[in-house]
Amino acid sequence: MSDFKVGDRVKCVDDHDASKLLVGKTYTVAEVLSATVVLEGSGPNTWYKNRFVLAEADAKAPTDGIRPNYYRVKLEDGTEVECREVMKALGLYENFDLGSAFKYLWRAGKKHADIAEDLEKAATLIKLAAADLKKAKS
Repeated sequence: MSDFKVGDRVKCVDDHDASKLLVGKTYTVAEVLSATVVLEGSGPNTWYKNRFVLAEADAKAPTDGIRPNYYRVKLEDGTEVECREVMKALGLYENFDLGSAFKYLWRAGKKHADIAEDLEKAATLIKLAAADLKKAKS
């Protein structure tokens, strides 16, 4: 049994008490308690760790602390893409505030359970970027 971290994607392998979890479905860990995990969107409910395994895609992915699992998504064709790759493709990589805002939107609710906090940080960074652009025009 691996120790799960916030943002890990876990697959349900047991639902013996009809807790409305779907066996085989992948969930995101929102919080980790001693013997349980809190799943994203599950409200106050907690689920025993022994009901989950690390999702296959995340089990293979590097967890070096620099590129955590919540910075990657798997596309419909099975390709994995990182936040920074998308930022570069969109031309957001050179603008610190816009890039940081995008990063907060990308991981909203995955690093921390409080999505609103991530959205507020993104909004603040977008306002800062807009102010800089206005200042540069004048």
